[in-house]
Amino acid sequence: MKNGTLSITGTSSAIRWTEASGSETITCILARECPFTIIANDRKIVTLFASPLALKELTIGYLFTSGFIRSASQISDWQYDPVGCQATMTVTPASDARNDSPDSSMSLDASVVRAASRWIAECSVVFRESGGVHAAGLYDPRTGPLFFYEDVARHNAVDKVIGKALMDELDMAQVFMIRTGRTSLEIAEKAHAAGILILIARGAPTLQALEFAQYAGMTLLGFARTDEFTMYTHPQRLRL
Repeated sequence: MKNGTLSITGTSSAIRWTEASGSETITCILARECPFTIIANDRKIVTLFASPLALKELTIGYLFTSGFIRSASQISDWQYDPVGCQATMTVTPASDARNDSPDSSMSLDASVVRAASRWIAECSVVFRESGGVHAAGLYDPRTGPLFFYEDVARHNAVDKVIGKALMDELDMAQVFMIRTGRTSLEIAEKAHAAGILILIARGAPTLQALEFAQYAGMTLLGFARTDEFTMYTHPQRLRL
């Protein structure tokens, strides 16, 4: 346990079989998932199953992408109880004035997409150890990587990234999101709610995610590797 939370991995023995050497006993590193309950204003909002790290970022990101808050400043007195695996907080109402991100004229070179894909593939130490988590991060095309988070659930990793960006008051229309795994409709909707215009993944999108991105004006890329990527929607933001 570290800083009141469990470690993100644990170990277990297992038996591995290969054609070359038969069976042998090994020690596996496994990703840990824990129930995490969010309680706001004495009301239970949700219980998520998540990797036990960056739980404040997860809280803020989830409440934002679920429509409960508009900014991180609405949350105060956030407290985490590691025994009950729950976070309590006060949420104040949003002001009537909206603070929408300005339109962005951002465009990307193919080399930036390749660099971002390489970064998200290499930065996830827990994935390399366990193979059991997803990673999501924000990347500034002008300066490079900003930050990333890992989680056993791909949508939790996205919420953690969005929560961190809200805490830092980052204009998400000026950066793009890069992820491992596939892109579902839920993830596309979360990115759009945060004002992200370019969403890139190393896996494929679902048909519903593609249709939503097309309608919402988002640039959606998949199969982004060091030497290739596929553009599904609004390719005008790519300089090839």
